[in-house]
Amino acid sequence: METIVDYGLKTEEERAYPSGGYLSKNKPYLARLQRERRAKKIRIDYQDVDPEAKAVIDSQRFNAVGGDASSILNRIVLEWAETNDLK
Repeated sequence: METIVDYGLKTEEERAYPSGGYLSKNKPYLARLQRERRAKKIRIDYQDVDPEAKAVIDSQRFNAVGGDASSILNRIVLEWAETNDLK
């Protein structure tokens, strides 16, 4: 009889690939992890944005922490909320 070692992992799929996480070579497992991660995230699209608004967003971009779209939108929304006494 084969002994199954339980590494504290939840599913048979995870037990089959004990390295788990993003190091796994199991593509369906990795895809499931990615879907679960994305399901926890809020997505805000700003397609068809006004050219003036795009210019403001683009002027805030830089290649360092805080220069990504999420950080820029966070700053804009928080400043707007503070200006409008919503905070």
